Amino acid sequence: MPMTEGSIAYDLTVRKEKKQEETGAGARKSTRHVVSAKTVKLNKLNRQKQRATPLPVVKAFYSLDAHQWKLVILSGVAFLALMSFFLISISYQVRENELAAAIAEREQRLESLKNDYDGLLVTYDNKMSPASIEEYARTKLGMQKREKFQMEWIEVGEEDDFENDNAEKTGLIDRFKSYFD
Repeated sequence: MPMTEGSIAYDLTVRKEKKQEETGAGARKSTRHVVSAKTVKLNKLNRQKQRATPLPVVKAFYSLDAHQWKLVILSGVAFLALMSFFLISISYQVRENELAAAIAEREQRLESLKNDYDGLLVTYDNKMSPASIEEYARTKLGMQKREKFQMEWIEVGEEDDFENDNAEKTGLIDRFKSYFD
């Protein structure tokens, strides 16, 4: 037989030879192929072996000793720790970017409020100036400046003293003292 590996079930040359024997000896042609029970059993076993054969990576894991297993576990833990570090680092960077955006927004708002405050100070100073007050009194309140003849000056001499006679002593102690006086 020309096959060196595998099973008879997949060797097509055997099938050709059997077919030639049947047709060459004057036997009538058969459309059915007769398979023996032994061939069926061998085919079934081969299929089970093919399914049960682990991948080369899995074979390598089965052949590891205790020291190599420790290295595999240690490298797995190191990989997980590294991935965790990267995920935490990324989450902190995202949070930092969010906070930086919030700070920039607040600073912009503060700058806007400072500009509004400066504008209000200028408006206040303009409205509280003597010229502005006089303008408001003339236009809104209908007031006028006094003329010279409307002003009256009073001169106070040095000998004039002021006493308040209307100030009464209204405290309880003062009343009690005035009762005995």
